[in-house]
Amino acid sequence: MTTTFHEQVGLAPKAVARMLRFSQVRERLVRAPGPWGDIAYECGYCDQAHLNRDFRQLAGTTPTDFLASLTTDRAIADGIPFVQDEDPVAA
Repeated sequence: MTTTFHEQVGLAPKAVARMLRFSQVRERLVRAPGPWGDIAYECGYCDQAHLNRDFRQLAGTTPTDFLASLTTDRAIADGIPFVQDEDPVAA
């Protein structure tokens, strides 16, 4: 059955499960950050260390740095003025 799954999907079942868990973590961080242990448990990881290891391997960064980049990206996006919002008299 594993061979059939791999032939149909292109990845082994464990690899797909790993990617799905990782995707859940990313979505959870964007939606509602919280304690890492809780996030690991909710997304199907054995423990926080397992989450950290997968995150580093799949995202190339730590969960904390990823979360910080989300916060920074939002702050930057919130501070970018749109051309349409400029006062034509002041320009």
